[in-house]
Amino acid sequence: MGIDLWLKEFEIAHYAPFLIYRDYCKGERFYPQSCEGLIYLLSGSLRIISTSKKGKEMTLFSIQEGEICMMSSSCILPHLSFEVGIESMLKSRLAILPSRFVDCLSRSNPVFKNKIYTMINLRFSQVLDLLNQTAFLPLYERVENFLKSQNKQVVYITHEEIASHFGSTREAISKILKEMEQQGKIVLQRGKIITVRELALKLWKQESNPHQRNP
Repeated sequence: MGIDLWLKEFEIAHYAPFLIYRDYCKGERFYPQSCEGLIYLLSGSLRIISTSKKGKEMTLFSIQEGEICMMSSSCILPHLSFEVGIESMLKSRLAILPSRFVDCLSRSNPVFKNKIYTMINLRFSQVLDLLNQTAFLPLYERVENFLKSQNKQVVYITHEEIASHFGSTREAISKILKEMEQQGKIVLQRGKIITVRELALKLWKQESNPHQRNP
């Protein structure tokens, strides 16, 4: 969704002149103020990180192009505070609607308020799902589910990045990925993972639909 469509959908088009734009390089991190404003991701990808006192990290959820981030909008939920970091997974550009407008809109614009609370519910559901997986699923299954959720034949990611995503160690992740490769589920290459399942599915679709084959 482009910035104009977002502004129109949320009924805030007349606030466009007040948007603040920021750019972040891949791997760059920032720590938003608790009530800086509403973040809209114009391009790129962000991940929201929680860090323990011992420095251990875990990805809570990700923000993709065309989505909003509530982690710097505690002015909407004044009784909640979020101490998280945000990492740009790709070269990213975002727009911020300052908090003074967010606070006013959340009280006066029902469309804006409903959409914001819908997004808050979605994010909390994602965090709860993450907590359930962390508590009840072995790391092997979580890694396998993560790779499946990418729905890509080739996933460009390092062992270190997966470890950071799960708050684990690179050694533990490498061991799991090697086991998965020995089981024929994936093929490991430098900086990327080939998911055999997605490759097999693609080949099966080509066999089922000869017209889709490449010349």
